[in-house]
Amino acid sequence: LGVPMLIGNRPVGMITLNKCQPGFYTEEHARLAQAFAAHAAIAIENARLYQQIQDQLNELQALQETTATLQSSLSLQEVLNRIVKAIVGLGYPAAMLAQYEEETNRLVVRAYSVDPALLEMGEALAGKKVMGAYVTLDQTENLGVRMALAGEIGITHSLHDLFRPVVSAEVCQIVQEMAGIKTMATIPLLAKGRLVGNMFVGTEREEITESELESLRAFANQAALAIENAQLYEETIQVAEQMARLFEEAQARVRELAALTEVGEAINRALSLKETLNIVLREAMALVGREEGSIILLDRRTNTLRIVASQGLPPEVVEAFNARPVYAHEGTFGIVIKTGEMLEIPDARSDPRVLHETGRVPEQLTNVPLRTKEGVIGVIALDALPLDDRARRLLKALADLAAVAIQRAQLFEETQRHLRELHLLFEVGRGITSVLDLEEVLQKIIESAIEAIPAAEKGTLHLLDEERGELVVRASSGFSREVIEAAHFKPGEGYTGWVFEHGEPTIVDNVHTDPRTKPIDLPEVAEEKSAICAPLVAKGKTIGTLTLDNVTTYGAFDERDLELLCAFANQAAIAIENARLYSQTQRRLKELSLLYEVAMAGTAALDLEDALQRIAEALHRHSPFENLGILLLDEATGKLTMKATVGFDPQATERLGLRVGRGITGWVAQTGQPALVPDVSRDPRYRRCTPGMRSELCVPIRIGERVIGVINTESSRPNAFSEEDLKLLTTLAGQVATIIESARLFEETQRLAVTDGLTGLYNRRRFYELLEEEIVRAGRKGVLSLIMLDIDDFKAYNDLYGHLAGDALLRELAQLFRRGIRQGDIVARYGGEEFAIILPGTGKEEATALAERIRAQVEEHLFEGEKGMPAGRITVSLGVASYPQDAREPEALVNAADVALYEAKKRRNRVCVYGKGAFVCLPQGVPIR
Repeated sequence: LGVPMLIGNRPVGMITLNKCQPGFYTEEHARLAQAFAAHAAIAIENARLYQQIQDQLNELQALQETTATLQSSLSLQEVLNRIVKAIVGLGYPAAMLAQYEEETNRLVVRAYSVDPALLEMGEALAGKKVMGAYVTLDQTENLGVRMALAGEIGITHSLHDLFRPVVSAEVCQIVQEMAGIKTMATIPLLAKGRLVGNMFVGTEREEITESELESLRAFANQAALAIENAQLYEETIQVAEQMARLFEEAQARVRELAALTEVGEAINRALSLKETLNIVLREAMALVGREEGSIILLDRRTNTLRIVASQGLPPEVVEAFNARPVYAHEGTFGIVIKTGEMLEIPDARSDPRVLHETGRVPEQLTNVPLRTKEGVIGVIALDALPLDDRARRLLKALADLAAVAIQRAQLFEETQRHLRELHLLFEVGRGITSVLDLEEVLQKIIESAIEAIPAAEKGTLHLLDEERGELVVRASSGFSREVIEAAHFKPGEGYTGWVFEHGEPTIVDNVHTDPRTKPIDLPEVAEEKSAICAPLVAKGKTIGTLTLDNVTTYGAFDERDLELLCAFANQAAIAIENARLYSQTQRRLKELSLLYEVAMAGTAALDLEDALQRIAEALHRHSPFENLGILLLDEATGKLTMKATVGFDPQATERLGLRVGRGITGWVAQTGQPALVPDVSRDPRYRRCTPGMRSELCVPIRIGERVIGVINTESSRPNAFSEEDLKLLTTLAGQVATIIESARLFEETQRLAVTDGLTGLYNRRRFYELLEEEIVRAGRKGVLSLIMLDIDDFKAYNDLYGHLAGDALLRELAQLFRRGIRQGDIVARYGGEEFAIILPGTGKEEATALAERIRAQVEEHLFEGEKGMPAGRITVSLGVASYPQDAREPEALVNAADVALYEAKKRRNRVCVYGKGAFVCLPQGVPIR
């Protein structure tokens, strides 16, 4: 480690430290070595100066020994005065000594011997003092010398050799009149060949001899030596005084360094940036003796200044300064930041450079830059001037020390903040990924983001609704329902849409002036001031945005906030995608479960309507459908009839008279197209069935291309149904159609199994089932009767007209029997041309009357081809038996009626009644009561 030793900018040596360990020395070692090197340089310089003084004192002592007479005094002026006095003592009434100043190349009058009265008169005539008057050595030609007394008082001559004595009789009249001087001599004062001055002597005699001049020259040599010694002595005294001053300054610097070291240690012990700032400000205010000041730091991102610490300033002053952006080029702060130099303003209130926005300006102001290697990071602002140079030095040193400490504290806090952010991201990530419900995940994301970024006060999470092609709010915090419904954007629209379209995050320092902002005319939105927004990207595709808002401060967010939000958004996008996949899986499972339950409902039902009702109830249990109805279409009438419902009033539906083409359900039945209506109040097709409904979803039930009905559901919420609901209901409608068709096929199969294919009446098997059921129903106290009937001469009809005509006759008779029986009676084809009629709850007398009425109806009915029959018409014979009078078992009862029928067939066109083994056969046309 090498450190220079400097006195100012002049190097005096170097300190080198060595360590047998790579990377041992640090910046802290370098700073300590620099401080030590500064003290060492001062000590070395003092030692050098002291040695020079000692050398000069020794030389002076030697000179004093050789020139004891003139050197009895070491005061230069006293020596000059003694020389002048000695010249006068040598017999020269006028004497003057001029000292040569090498720096200015001048001879300056330092001593003279003139009568005071005459001197006063001369100075009056000259208009200036003689003492201090000077002669300038003109080096242009012959090194001429001119006595520069006013009015050319003195002598005027040319010197061909400045270092040679000159005698001149050219004495001006004024000098002659003043002192009676007639001749003057100029003798150079040379010491070791170096000009130290000139000695001027004057006499009233006409001349100065060579011997006199030689004596004067010898005297001048001694005088020059004495003058040089005196000069050397004075220089020695000055050096000694300077050494004393330097020593005192060194001691002061040591004390300053100790004070700075103590302050540095206090700063190093500080645990936070705030504590560091307060220590620096307290020490700075102590140096100017005031209790008011502030530290202002520069935000390089926005190039603005902000008060981060203050003492003694009213809070409203700090708030006023921080309320608006104060840029780094403004006012005195801008000057200090640009120049990096301390600025003292003695009259701050009248100085135009001082900012007056806060409404409070001190009388005096000192701005000290906080400098680092990267530049000025801020300013210490004090409401007073430094007391002295020492205070100035300490202020600058303190500011430099503070700048490094502040930068270090900022770095430490930034590191701590980053660690907290990472921990928070981990915790939040773990929290949101542990939740699988999409809506819960979305709400947890927005709430966690606001918690993670202190400047955030509100927030929204938008996801792309691909059906609408818009970004819609799916989760929010701090916003009203009105704002949520209004805050939807197309990609590229507003700064939210911009972030979605470009896939890049952004900071909006002022939402009102940002050109990307989409205005929303709501007071709540007008309160917003700044925002940050990041895209939500899953599997390389942008699926939405995450936006945080601040309603109190413009420029509330910085790059660190945006970086954290982006990291958070990445985790959030993964959680959203996982929740979506889980939601889709759950939804698919629910759909499969629902489809299974619908299928089971269809197979477990006793009939079609029971199956449809079970299906409707299953749909209501496992779906968001509040009111649901299944309507089937009567293709003959075009009427839609409610066959199953949950939530709807069937009677109200009936009163509404839904038909093909009427209402949304009628439109679906007519077009075969589904209808998803977000707001029924805006759809002219809507017919109100249940009050308070806001949205409707209706899908057709189709078998092939034929619409056989619709499934309709309504909700009291607008936009209650989604495309996913439409897909689900369409799938269910297909299954319902299959169930309906299967039920119809089953009913048809059942019907065919118990029905005669020719006549449509119950067949013989079903006849016996029904007869047994009715006997069981009649029980011990009930009655029922059975009519067995047969077509007379049916074989002759078949032989005459053929079997097809015979089949037609059977069908026609079957219809005639249906019309002739009562409601609740059961007619069946027993076999061939034989039929049976079960009369529940009917006694023998009533049954006999009904049998006669049937016989008469057949006899009176006009049949095709009946004229060719033996009797000239179609007739039937009927046998009647009753339970329990004639028999208690189905077979026995059939046998009894059949026996009676056999008896009737003997007579043809008769009704015979079975009774106790006897028969009662009614004559033709006998009325029966």
